[in-house]
Amino acid sequence: MGVRSTTVLAPLSALLLACVLTTSCALGDDDQEADPERLQLEAAAGALSVSVLRPGAERAFARDGHTLDGGLDCANEAPAAPSADPGGTGPAGEDAEEAGGSGQEGGDGRASPAVPGEELAVHCTGVTDEGEEVVFEGRLARADLAAREAGDDSLHGSFTGSVAGETVFDLDCFQCAPAADADGPQDEEASDAGGTDDGGTEAATDD
Repeated sequence: MGVRSTTVLAPLSALLLACVLTTSCALGDDDQEADPERLQLEAAAGALSVSVLRPGAERAFARDGHTLDGGLDCANEAPAAPSADPGGTGPAGEDAEEAGGSGQEGGDGRASPAVPGEELAVHCTGVTDEGEEVVFEGRLARADLAAREAGDDSLHGSFTGSVAGETVFDLDCFQCAPAADADGPQDEEASDAGGTDDGGTEAATDD
């Protein structure tokens, strides 16, 4: 499965920022009832966050030597899993079940694409060519997106990937510009996939 280049992702990133800002404003009203327009904005922001993050996550796994079989399957919430509340009667379990992975009907926002006013979350799963389970989790802070300068396509947040339950990368930036030092092609590769395998900030902040 081919992945989109950073060049293609740039306009998506800009559109994501617009959706995030619009949604943040809409969800900041005193009226707590989510109207259809608000739900649409949340769904759009969530879908764009998936489109932006999936290619970088796939490249990060491949760069670490884990070729994916068919790419990643991503959504704005983690798949349902057994919890300490078997009956699902608690607030979180009930809301997550009601959302059903649609990303559009998240009740009070627990299972929607973002915690209102705070974060956009992306959860991806897949398998390697060797049949090992792959999991990617990414979180983007709305405030960080709003603070980006014009022309900045970097996505700051928390991005982790695991294979067979073992963490293989833990980044804090996708699409970050490489540092202006002598690291050369390796820095460019890291910035295209989202930073370095051991944290992401090295490519963006090293002096």
